[in-house]
Amino acid sequence: MAYDRGIAGTIAGTIVGTIGQSGGTMPGRANTTATEPAPRRRVLAAMGEPAEQRRVQACLARLGLECELAADGPRAVELALAGNVDLVVMALDLPLMNGLEAASLLRAAGAGMPLVALGADTAPENVARYLDAGFTHWLASPLDEAALAALLAALLADLMPAAPALTLAQLDGFAAVRRGFEAGLAARLARIDALLDGADLPGAAALAHMLKGSAGSFGHPRVSELAGELEQALLDGETGAALQLLAQVRRLDDVRHLLPPGD
Repeated sequence: MAYDRGIAGTIAGTIVGTIGQSGGTMPGRANTTATEPAPRRRVLAAMGEPAEQRRVQACLARLGLECELAADGPRAVELALAGNVDLVVMALDLPLMNGLEAASLLRAAGAGMPLVALGADTAPENVARYLDAGFTHWLASPLDEAALAALLAALLADLMPAAPALTLAQLDGFAAVRRGFEAGLAARLARIDALLDGADLPGAAALAHMLKGSAGSFGHPRVSELAGELEQALLDGETGAALQLLAQVRRLDDVRHLLPPGD
């Protein structure tokens, strides 16, 4: 899809307008007061191909975002753990250490920022592998810049919520990103279930938190509401209540048709 600079400017305004407000707090970052300039969000782009690096860097610059580059897996892990990035976009075919290995290391080290996978294979079974490794979202490659812009607007707005200048549904590429979210919803719920079975309540709570933000951004408000209740139940150690809430999510009309038969 050709990149439309007019659309880029609109999306950039959305991102800056939604994440540059005072009164919000991000983990590890100070509040922005009314007299301070709005912070520019920093994205780590990890990919081995120089041409793809330049393309993503230019896309992020058009959106008003700062960009850190990593050309291999170990460097991506090092930069992400330095604590200076808000989000990571990572190719799965990184040299020296692939994207799945890098994501697993980041999660094992306690990194909690959104991780977006870039890969050619978006079959449901492979999307489940991405989630298991620690990715929170994925985009098909070759990269659709409009889809990347729409996803970043959704994710970074969720990090510091505020009223956007326009709705995400109006952004070019939003429909494709929403379809990706819905295609992977079954895998997300299964992953939360597996973490519950393994008594990893903090891990399940982290995924529920991400689901709360994503579902709200992509037009599933009831899923978002229940995911928020699920997150709180997990943080409170209420396993029984969490299982009931997870079952409620699966029974929602706008979720049931997205799940495989018998789920």
